[in-house]
Amino acid sequence: MSTQVQIGLIGAGTMGSGMAKNLIKAGFTVTIFDLKPENVNTLVQEGATAATSTIDVIEKSDITLTSLPTSGTFVKVAEEIIPHLTADKIIVDTGTTEAPQTKRLAEAIRKQGADLVDAPVSGGGRGAESGTLAVMVGGANETVQRCMPVFNAIGGNIGHLGDVGAGQLGKAINQIAMGVGLAAFAEAMFLGVQAGLDPQKIWDTLSTAGAANTSFEGAAKQTLTDRIEAQDFKLRELPYFIAQAKHENINLPLTEALYNFASQGEDRTTDPLGIPTPSFWHELMHRTRE
Repeated sequence: MSTQVQIGLIGAGTMGSGMAKNLIKAGFTVTIFDLKPENVNTLVQEGATAATSTIDVIEKSDITLTSLPTSGTFVKVAEEIIPHLTADKIIVDTGTTEAPQTKRLAEAIRKQGADLVDAPVSGGGRGAESGTLAVMVGGANETVQRCMPVFNAIGGNIGHLGDVGAGQLGKAINQIAMGVGLAAFAEAMFLGVQAGLDPQKIWDTLSTAGAANTSFEGAAKQTLTDRIEAQDFKLRELPYFIAQAKHENINLPLTEALYNFASQGEDRTTDPLGIPTPSFWHELMHRTRE
């Protein structure tokens, strides 16, 4: 089946390129478009075919994956390609998109006889390269089943959570848990550092205590090297999830508190996508220290 289905990919950055390589390894024919020609050229050397535009991709593909940096970028691209969709085409959004926008676009895409699957991924560049991403899927059962060979090529854990929009809700749960949890750990480390404790000794002691886990270990080590200011704690995406919760009449007090505190600060660093992002740690150090 994999050699018969034509796959498209719009967005060949860190995540997209990793997924493309694994799709090619699985035997798919993959057509790529990215605004950076060098990203496309690298994948062409791996066996992909270059496209001239986003529309060129969907016209040549049965299933088109998008791997785009922001919700707004996906919305713009989707609205651009919708008029050109034909029956039985499938768009798979692997990025983090506002769920209400996902549902709105799904309605427009289905009117064309095509379908949308939201399948945001987690696992970072390393997971994309190794084909071990967690894939949180929302979409109609029949459509998702058509996409399963694709998901199996890029992911190690695929969960079909419900209809369109459910994948984005799954991603929200993941990102909120990570962001709020990491921020809580940073605040705890801040308490120790400001009270005069040696951060190395703090971590050496806590590394076998109840608070220890892999994510916290990374934050702790960044504290020791003064690099924790570069942690964005998923701040850029929090407004998506807060808006989504409000749409469902749900309160997220911890998430809102984290975002309201950190977003008042300067854009001290850039997130993994190169987007300026406030630093929670910087705000702790400068606004709560007397």
